[in-house]
Amino acid sequence: MEVIYLSEIGSPATLHKNLKILVSSKLIEIYPDKNDFRVKKIVPTKLAVERLKELDTFLK
Repeated sequence: MEVIYLSEIGSPATLHKNLKILVSSKLIEIYPDKNDFRVKKIVPTKLAVERLKELDTFLK
């Protein structure tokens, strides 16, 4: 799915900016697809998973 073009979650420029912030915050990593250079895979880091677990604890 081409998430970057989902206008209901923001413009492509806004999404790109926010992805850059998440990468610099070490919350996601972006990897190129081996079969299609236009596709990138977004993967949460261990830090992101830890933070989500903390949030889950507080929300229970």
